[in-house]
Amino acid sequence: MNPESAVSNNRIAVVVVSCDRYADLWTPFFTLFARFWPGRPYPVYLISNELATCLPNVQSILTGPDQSWSTNLKKGLERVGEEYVLLFLEDLFLTCPVREAPLHRLLQKAVEGRVNCLRLRPIPPPDQMINQDMGIVRPGDVY
Repeated sequence: MNPESAVSNNRIAVVVVSCDRYADLWTPFFTLFARFWPGRPYPVYLISNELATCLPNVQSILTGPDQSWSTNLKKGLERVGEEYVLLFLEDLFLTCPVREAPLHRLLQKAVEGRVNCLRLRPIPPPDQMINQDMGIVRPGDVY
């Protein structure tokens, strides 16, 4: 990968979307996150309402009183400076090490191809495969 690649020049951020009522999940989520992806090269943000996290290497984005999941997410994403995000949900824990080289290749392909969504857990599978790594999910399909 060249030095100008999207995965090496801070165009990508990790965003964990949550809300204050699920704050009890933050410590286990980020403990496993750090264990299974210790070398991640991206800044990490936690979107929540009014509670900020004190966890190391995690920046809080506070959206104010809870409105709806999508409204909170939209407000939070407006405050992320990076062009691309890897979106995580606070109740979906990493359970094994992240395979960084394949992830970086997929992210690079997605950025270069101007892909609007890259599902890293393709269940259900895409409707049509583009290549061995990527497929198309039509608007309105599940997930």
